[in-house]
Amino acid sequence: MSSGPVLAPMKTKTTKTKHGQPKQGNKEQPVWTPFVRTGQVVPAHPDGTPAGVVWANSAYIVIVRTLEPKSQASESGEEKGMGTLIWLSIRRQENDAVHDWRHLQRIKNELAGPETEAVELYPAESRLVDGANQYHLWCFPGFRFPFGFNERHVADHPGLPGACQRPHS
Repeated sequence: MSSGPVLAPMKTKTTKTKHGQPKQGNKEQPVWTPFVRTGQVVPAHPDGTPAGVVWANSAYIVIVRTLEPKSQASESGEEKGMGTLIWLSIRRQENDAVHDWRHLQRIKNELAGPETEAVELYPAESRLVDGANQYHLWCFPGFRFPFGFNERHVADHPGLPGACQRPHS
């Protein structure tokens, strides 16, 4: 099996305060590059988990698995389902434990689509899987969850007293 294309060395930038000083304890962040398919495939599991295709950019490695969830009968007896499920298993190139919401949103947009909704599940302890600094998004193209905000609102500056918001890049 081919290991796929070699990624270019990462360029980095240091996040700075509003006064132009480097933030304390802040590592340099890689400049975001487009995701490329590496050519690697993660094999299917005997438990029914499908094979996954590996994508990578300058900051993240993502295993993308696609499956059809089992339908569930509604109260009226008719079958209902959420359609295709795209499972994104996400880790940083450096294997560090960084959970950046905007990065996860961007990964979801680039690999599952900007109008696809996704959830990150915080499971019952009996179903907990936590063996690595890895994050999982469960994406449902064409499905809208019956919760969440109905309209877009994005601010590049604090909108409320005491609120803090970094600029969008």
